[in-house]
Amino acid sequence: MKQRDADFEHNPWILLGAFGVIAVVLFVVLKLAASSDDNTAAHDATPTAATTSTVPDESAAAPLSPQGIPTPTGALKPGQLEKRLRQKLDAGPSLLTTDGPLGRLSYPVGRAVGGDLTTAVANIPNRTGDAGWVSSMHMLEANHPDFITLNEVGRHSTAGIDAVAPGYTAYRDPTPDHSRGAASQVMNNVVLYRSSEWRKLDGGRLRVVNDDSGFLHGHAFVWDRFITWTLLQRPSDGAIVSVASLHMPTNPAKYPTQHGRVGESRVARYSQGMDVVLDVVRQLEQYGPVLMGGDMNSHPGQGPWTAAAKMASAGFSYAKDTGVIYLFFPRSATVVGHHDVPVVSDHPALVASLAMNGSGPAR
Repeated sequence: MKQRDADFEHNPWILLGAFGVIAVVLFVVLKLAASSDDNTAAHDATPTAATTSTVPDESAAAPLSPQGIPTPTGALKPGQLEKRLRQKLDAGPSLLTTDGPLGRLSYPVGRAVGGDLTTAVANIPNRTGDAGWVSSMHMLEANHPDFITLNEVGRHSTAGIDAVAPGYTAYRDPTPDHSRGAASQVMNNVVLYRSSEWRKLDGGRLRVVNDDSGFLHGHAFVWDRFITWTLLQRPSDGAIVSVASLHMPTNPAKYPTQHGRVGESRVARYSQGMDVVLDVVRQLEQYGPVLMGGDMNSHPGQGPWTAAAKMASAGFSYAKDTGVIYLFFPRSATVVGHHDVPVVSDHPALVASLAMNGSGPAR
């Protein structure tokens, strides 16, 4: 018996066979484990309920499941964007691009701005047909404004906007954003300037509200909000004016209900968004006066969180239509005249002329 055991231990063919059997067993075990992981990953990747409203305007929102809405990778928590922005503002003068600073700029401080400037402000929803879109733009151009700010025009290419506005150059940040709140909103704000009078020094876009969730006309939505800004110079005299287009969240006082996991009210989100807007305005003011137009979705008497109250605290006055379309301007300027203009929209457009009265950069 001992001789047989010794033969077994010293026979190389028997040992090799044993190792071969063990290797085969290990291979089978590992293969089964990998297959199990693949099946698990495939199961986890199964699409859940829709989490993004793909409808590009607010009056025709598509249904959205209030359950199972994940936080997208890299999303900022409420207040995080504002904290990050202020840290960068403390580092020194800089302008802002899509979601952060463009860096230190060497642009000159503009001269005092004299004369009158006219700005048209309109929200022309994406659902507006092509004929209504063209006629609306012609109504705005008929007033010969220096600047036009637009909201809810994401379905139109920048080149297409230029085509219906001869004599103007349209600007918006061309960078797409396919995250759930941004996809239907990120291209909606545009600034146009009269190209014979002004040249663009710079421009950008900043997210001011992230993943605002609510219900409108019985449908759930998740929408980000953005400001599009331009830094423009008039070559004839060196004056610099910043023009911005802003679209704030659907009125949170009228539609306070939210869905999903939320840590603060829609009013609080709106208020924090306006604080980001003010940070942008303060930076732009270093170069010259700021004009900001858009659909603010709030009314002056609703509280200190509104666009009107926040901008007043920063030294701005405003002209507005009969609803929620505003043009904000520094108090050093005065309104020469303003009137509503009919466009194909649920909002009349606003055209306002300002005497700039030598408005200059903030000191």
